[in-house]
Amino acid sequence: MNEHILFCKKLTGRTTGQDVFNVIDNFFSQHKLDWKSCSHVCTDGAAAMTGRVNGLMAHIKKLKNEFNSYFPDIDNKSSTLDWVCNPFVTCINSSIPARLQEDLIDVSSDRSLTMRYSSTPLTQFWCGVEKEYPELGKHALNELLPFGSTYLCEVTFSAMTHIKTKHRNRLNLENNLVTAVATISPRLTKLMREKQAQVSH
Repeated sequence: MNEHILFCKKLTGRTTGQDVFNVIDNFFSQHKLDWKSCSHVCTDGAAAMTGRVNGLMAHIKKLKNEFNSYFPDIDNKSSTLDWVCNPFVTCINSSIPARLQEDLIDVSSDRSLTMRYSSTPLTQFWCGVEKEYPELGKHALNELLPFGSTYLCEVTFSAMTHIKTKHRNRLNLENNLVTAVATISPRLTKLMREKQAQVSH
């Protein structure tokens, strides 16, 4: 599982919560992304972000309420995923396919996996399980996909303060910031091939 910065856009004119929301919503629409995939939001705490009425969070919560009205059992569904959070203390759950329940029993009784579970992050643990139990590991990782960390968001804010200083306050951050925090290696050969060499005179 890899975390990667989604996009960076410059706000022109106002910077209210509605404006920020519109920029994100337009990006989601252009790239066919679904707001239901947004599991949490990390902000700098500014009023435009956290305002209860017009802040970005207010608009996202409104979407969440609309989503819950269509899927009222979402909280009940989350309780069936306890086996993903800790496969060693939960009972066999009928929510997973029968063919995977035997694998889960094997995992829960494996002492080496128990030791690994206590010393590694949950996603890394299931990545390791996937090598021995491919179907069970893949099933667990699919359930974990919506739950990322705030680490990338914090790193992005930190990079922004270093890139955009008072001496470079008119700098467009879009390309620079994405490059600074990207977790995916650039395809340098492809980039170089697409650039025309400058002919010397």
